[in-house]
Amino acid sequence: MFCIIKNRLLATLGLILLLCIHINAEKKIYTLYDILSYNKKTNDYRVVMDDSIINELNHKIFTTNLYPQIRLNANLPNYEKSISLTSQYDGTYKYRSRTYANSEVNLQVIQLIPWTGGTMSFTTGINRLDNLTNENKTFSYYYNIGQITIKQNVFGYNSYKWAKKQDEANKIIERIQHQQSLEKINYKLVECFFNLLMAQRRQELNKQNLILSKEIYDHAKLLFKEERLSEPDFIDTEIEYLKEKMQNNNLEIKFAQDEFNKILQLHTTDNPIAEFDDTTMVFNPLSFDINEIAEKSVEYNYSIIQDSKELDQIIQIKKIKEECSPSVTLELGGGFNSQFEKFRNAYDNKLDSRQIALTLTVPIYDGGKGKAKIAISKYQLSRIKNQYNIDRDDAKNGYIKDLLNINLIIEAINNYKNTLGLIDNQMKLIKYKIDGDRLNVEQYLRVKSEKMKAFVNYYELIKEYYMYIFKYRSLALYDLRSNKSLLAK
Repeated sequence: MFCIIKNRLLATLGLILLLCIHINAEKKIYTLYDILSYNKKTNDYRVVMDDSIINELNHKIFTTNLYPQIRLNANLPNYEKSISLTSQYDGTYKYRSRTYANSEVNLQVIQLIPWTGGTMSFTTGINRLDNLTNENKTFSYYYNIGQITIKQNVFGYNSYKWAKKQDEANKIIERIQHQQSLEKINYKLVECFFNLLMAQRRQELNKQNLILSKEIYDHAKLLFKEERLSEPDFIDTEIEYLKEKMQNNNLEIKFAQDEFNKILQLHTTDNPIAEFDDTTMVFNPLSFDINEIAEKSVEYNYSIIQDSKELDQIIQIKKIKEECSPSVTLELGGGFNSQFEKFRNAYDNKLDSRQIALTLTVPIYDGGKGKAKIAISKYQLSRIKNQYNIDRDDAKNGYIKDLLNINLIIEAINNYKNTLGLIDNQMKLIKYKIDGDRLNVEQYLRVKSEKMKAFVNYYELIKEYYMYIFKYRSLALYDLRSNKSLLAK
C-alpha cells in the first residue's frame, strides 16, 4: 500500500515538474535589442523584399529596350481562292478566278536608337507563291536577302530619353523608400515592445498598490474599531482597496502579448516578457542639427516624390502636344532581293532595293480637344507644385517641432525619475508610520495619486523618446543618438 502511494506521489511530482518546465519554456524574455533582431522574420520584411525584387525586374525590363528585338514571322501557307482583276497581254483587264497559296518566313531585328528615339531594323525573309489555277501548278520564290531601314520622327520628342529620366528618378525613390520601409518595421517592433513593457509596469504597480492598499485597509479597520480613525477616512481606504482589486487584471497585458506574438510571428501560447532596465540608463541630451534633419525628412518624403510627379506630368504634356501637332516621319531603307524558281538560282537575279518615305501628318481640326487636354495637364502640374509647397512647409514645421521636443522629453524623463525616487521615499515613510500605528489617509491618497501619475508619465516619456528616435531613423534615415546617416552611399 505504501509503495502504491509512493509511486502515485512520485508520478504527481513528476507531472508537476514537467508542467513547471513547460510553463517556464513558454515564457521568454526579450530586450529592446532582442526584438530588433526579429526584423527579418516579420511579414512586413518579406513584403519589402518582394517589392525590391519587383522594382529590380521593372528596371531590367526598361533596360531591355536597348537590346535588339528579334522577331520571326511565318505564314504556312495562306491559301486563297477568289475572283480578281488581272491584266492581259494586249493591255486589257479581265476578272478571272484564281487560286494560290502564299507561304513566307521573315526574320526581323529592331534596334532602338537612344540618342534620337528612332529605330533601325534589319529584315530578311523568303516567300513562296504557288499558282494553283493552271494545270501545271507553277510556283516561284521571292527572296529578301536583306534590308536595313531607319525610321525617325523628325520633330517629335525623344520618348526614350524622357522614359530614362523617369526610370532614374524611380531608382532614387525606390532606394530611399526601401531603406525607410526597413526602418518602419523597426519602428513597429519598438512600439510593440514598449506597449508590452508599459502593460507589465502598470501591472507591477497595481500589484504593489494592491498589497499596500490591503495593508492600509486592514490597519484602518483596527483603528476604526478603536475609534482612532474617522468613518470617512476608513471608507476612503476601503474604496481604494476595492479600486485596486478591480484594476488587478491581466487583460491589458494579454492584449499586449497577443500583439507582440502576432508581429514577431510567435506561437499564440507564448508569454513574452519585455525587459528594460531604466535604472542603469542615462538619458543625456542629444546633439544634432535640427534644420539638417528636417531638410532630410522633407527631401526623402516629399521632394524626391514631387520631382517624380512633375516629371510624369511633363511627359504627359509632351505626349499630348505630339498628338496635336504636325509630325514628320522619315523612313530610309535599302537592301537586296531576288526572284527564282530553284534554290541554286537564289542569287542569280539579284537586284538592289531602295525605300525613301517622308510622311507628313497635320491635324486640322479636333474640336479643341487637344488644347483642352494640354490646359488640363498644365493646371494639374501647377496644382501639384502648389500643393507640394503647402505640404512641405507643414511637414517641415512638424519635424522641427518634434526635434525640438526630444531634448525636452529627455529632461522630463530625468525629472520624473528623480520624482519617483522621492515618492518612493514618501511611501516608505507612510509604511513606517503604519507600522507605528499611525495612519494619515489623506497623505496616503495624495502620494499614491502622485506616484501613479508620475509612473505613467515616466514610462510614456521613455516610450515617446524611443518612438522619436526610430521615427526619424525612418523619415530622415538618420540616427539622432549617434548623429550619423543610415543611408549607404
